[in-house]
Amino acid sequence: MSSKNYVLTNEKKRVLMGHTYDGKEVMKFSTSLHENHTTTFANPLTCRTGGQVRVDMNIRTENYNLNELLFEFDHVNTDATLSQTVLNPYLFFQEIKVFFNDQQVVHYDNAEEIFCTVADNVKRYNKDEFVSLLQTTMVNNFSTPLTGETVAAGQTRKWSLPFTTFIMPWLRDISPTDVVGKLSLEVKFVANYGTAASIGRFMLSSTTNNPYTDSTIRFDNIQVRHVFTRHRDPYLMRVPNPLIPIQRFAEKQYSLSSWNATTDTQRIQLSQDFSHYRNCNLIYVYLYPSSNVTAYNDSDCMKVNSGLGLIGWELRWKSRTIVNFSQSTDNNRKAKYYHDTYYKKHGKVMDDAMISDNTDKSKCWIPLTMIDLQSVGNGSNDDDRLVFSGIANQNSDLELILYNTQGAYCAGTCLLNVVLGYTEFFNLDSKTGVVREIQA
Repeated sequence: MSSKNYVLTNEKKRVLMGHTYDGKEVMKFSTSLHENHTTTFANPLTCRTGGQVRVDMNIRTENYNLNELLFEFDHVNTDATLSQTVLNPYLFFQEIKVFFNDQQVVHYDNAEEIFCTVADNVKRYNKDEFVSLLQTTMVNNFSTPLTGETVAAGQTRKWSLPFTTFIMPWLRDISPTDVVGKLSLEVKFVANYGTAASIGRFMLSSTTNNPYTDSTIRFDNIQVRHVFTRHRDPYLMRVPNPLIPIQRFAEKQYSLSSWNATTDTQRIQLSQDFSHYRNCNLIYVYLYPSSNVTAYNDSDCMKVNSGLGLIGWELRWKSRTIVNFSQSTDNNRKAKYYHDTYYKKHGKVMDDAMISDNTDKSKCWIPLTMIDLQSVGNGSNDDDRLVFSGIANQNSDLELILYNTQGAYCAGTCLLNVVLGYTEFFNLDSKTGVVREIQA
């Protein structure tokens, strides 16, 4: 927890010992210890494909600030012959709900929304930081984590997935003593839709057989591990009327007959194709070549495409073009746009591998094509403030036109995912624990 909380609670005089020769304040707080031994089991403890579990964490009596929630489970390969490979384990989940004191705060209601939530949070870290975080996510593969994790036939691997880091960063540093007495998660595992294309979105088989059935996979010992700092000093835990900004996503999937010629285009009316939101700040666009995934061990499994040359686009507002990268000759300007907006939003320099599209980082973790609707930094490179902007898509006459600027890619059915990002703001009453959305 930030030691700046003493300023918010007007307790500076209690912790200020004095100043150094160069004018830095010297603060002294009571004992603070890091802990990660506490776990809460899910109900039920074991589930199969499409199963749902709930974890209720009753934490009113604890004196700590939450650093991380690790969602843990045993991935049991019950098949006798095939192995199962996973590149992005967050695609195991079809829905995630978060509750404060039995009030639903947020509902991530489909796998692509979860995918883009993870992508947006991954971008807060530079290249080396991302690799280090991915090493903590993988079960055994620490040397080349971008190649994922393979569970051999008849073996078990224990996933320990950072939820607060990659899905719910707005939950970090919450103090349950003063704010939340009961914190709950509901997690639904993705269902077995029984086709190579649907299973191939998140898992690869070593054979032509379906690796994701009730007879080939099971999830055991599901629990949440609490990683926190336990404080004896209350000034580190209290924030008066804390504000919670949450980045949300709404996904629209278009089934295209093909995306295989430079004449292919798709128009998206953001005020008509999506529900209406007040603070729209970005759009992710990526393709999944579903008709190319013809087998459970297809090389196209688990990978989406959002490359520099594959997707050109034009953004129109009130019938006027404001950004246009519709031609293949625009790739150099488009690359600069992606670099600039990435740094503006996240305060980090974009990994060059994202532009070259030559690693699985851009195919499995972060889609390259991101259209900025905010155009101000969100404060990630400023320790003291977060800055938000955006546009309401209701009656905004925002139109996005997508172009195939590459040509040959997928001659059959291709799934186009257009994911609209927006921010919601919540106020959490520090006395009652009641959550209310703020109309900003």
